[in-house]
Amino acid sequence: MARAKKEDGSKRIHWRDEEKEKIARSAAISFHTGISTTKMHALREGIKEMPENRRRIINGMSEAPWFDDMFSSALALVKKAQEQVDARAAEPEPAPAPVVVPPEPTIAEELRPVLVNWLAGIFRDALTTAVREIAGADHTSSISMTPSKLETVLNGALKKPSMLIAGLKGAQKQVIVAEFGHLVDLRFYESDKSKDQLRAMAETADVSIAFTDFLNHSHTDIIQARARMYIPSGGGMSQLKDTIKNAIAKLH
Repeated sequence: MARAKKEDGSKRIHWRDEEKEKIARSAAISFHTGISTTKMHALREGIKEMPENRRRIINGMSEAPWFDDMFSSALALVKKAQEQVDARAAEPEPAPAPVVVPPEPTIAEELRPVLVNWLAGIFRDALTTAVREIAGADHTSSISMTPSKLETVLNGALKKPSMLIAGLKGAQKQVIVAEFGHLVDLRFYESDKSKDQLRAMAETADVSIAFTDFLNHSHTDIIQARARMYIPSGGGMSQLKDTIKNAIAKLH
């Protein structure tokens, strides 16, 4: 039996229930983050998440009678997730124990072997450079590898790798900085900033992570096209932290 066709002769696409849920979920995120200000615009943004061959043009809400209920349910879940994230981010941190010298930041246990090997490699390479300069120096003149030059070599080797995280909001960024700021040079992009800025940031960062809960398809496309290393992350702050830990392990 031939598929039904619209008046313009093109094939009408009938979305499955799971596809409708995906559209409604993406539309709810677009509406909640302010990308869309009307349900109609949100619906069209949600449809952009579908593959090209599964998209269709919607001219009115009457063409998607299923959308209203699914959108309302998805929007309620997005708001609830945002409230939970904000509540966790707003929790006061425990007061530090009184000490004369502040303790060094705690490194996550699973990253310790990676970081130990990384630091060992840095000092090995820096000292190898110093020895080669000393061995190759003219014995009638002063040795070219001075203590200050060795310090410069070490400081360059110890430069933290850069990490772009796109999609986080204010309070969420502070949580990530507190936990990982001593390991990587963190850079953040919010979805209301210009896309030219996003392109530039993705091109210069060693790794780019897209927090897909609060980004639309156009943002993730830019990051994926420009990033040196692209890693998507969804599912909340806990999963994002795991993604960051894995990315740090890859960088080192």
